[in-house]
Amino acid sequence: MAQYIDKSDLITEIEQRISENNEKAVSYSSNSEHDYLYRFENKIYESLLSFIKKLEVKEI
Repeated sequence: MAQYIDKSDLITEIEQRISENNEKAVSYSSNSEHDYLYRFENKIYESLLSFIKKLEVKEI
């Protein structure tokens, strides 16, 4: 049986993770490894978010 998730819920979750990462990144100096990793992770989330927003959704 297929299971579905709400697109807007998924977008909200990813945006929340981006926001959390931004808050964490600010707590480190801009040239630290942690700051780099949080910002890199954000780039991945933003890319994924862009892809998800382009998907067409069928009403079920």
